Amino acid sequence: MGGPWLATHLWEHYSFTLDKQFLEKTAYPLLEGSASFLLDWLIEGHREYLETNPSTSPEHYFIAPDGKSDTNVVQRIKKALPNLPPVKVARDGTIMEWAQDFQDPEVHHRHVSHLFGLYPGHSMSLEQTPDLCKAVANSLYKRGDEGPGWSTSWKMALWAHLHNSEHAYKMILQLITLVDPKHEVSREGGLYSNLFTAHPPFQIDANFG
Repeated sequence: MGGPWLATHLWEHYSFTLDKQFLEKTAYPLLEGSASFLLDWLIEGHREYLETNPSTSPEHYFIAPDGKSDTNVVQRIKKALPNLPPVKVARDGTIMEWAQDFQDPEVHHRHVSHLFGLYPGHSMSLEQTPDLCKAVANSLYKRGDEGPGWSTSWKMALWAHLHNSEHAYKMILQLITLVDPKHEVSREGGLYSNLFTAHPPFQIDANFG
C-alpha cells in the first residue's frame, strides 16, 4: 500500500493548486498505475467481497481460523527454490554471471551483481562455500578495483566478507580519496570536499555503502 498511499498526496496537491498541467503530466499517470496495481491485487474473497492477496498490515499479522497465516506466497517460494540453478564457477575460475558460460565483453565492468550471494546476500560464506568464495575473489580481481563510488563501497564490503582486510582497506582509501569537482569522473570514484562520492550523477548508496 506504500505506492497508493503516496499517490493520495498527488491528488491532494492537485486539489489544492488546481494545476491541470501537473494533473495531466505528473499525477494522473501515477494515479492510474497505482489504481491498476490495486485492481490486480484484489481477489474475490469472503461473502463475495474483494480482498487483497497476499494480505498485509505493517508490523502486524493475523491467525486464520485453521491456525495458519497467509502462507500462499511462502508455499510458492518453497516450491520454486529447488528449481533455481545453483551458483556455478566459470572456466576462468570466476562466478558465472549468466546461466551459460558466456565470454565477458567488458572485463572491467563496474557492476558485480552476480556476487550478491556473498554480500548483501547470505548464500555464500568462507565457512560454508569456500570454493565459491575463491571464485568470488577471482571475479573481483578480474573486474578490477576501479569504479564509481557505489561500486567501490560494494567491493569493499565483498573483500571484507572474504576476510581480506588489506584489500578492503585499499578500497576504503580509494573511496575517500579527495578529487577535484571540476574533474570529470567516470570510473575512478573518490570523494568531493562536501563528502559526496564522485560519480555523475551523485548516488547516495556510495556513501551509505
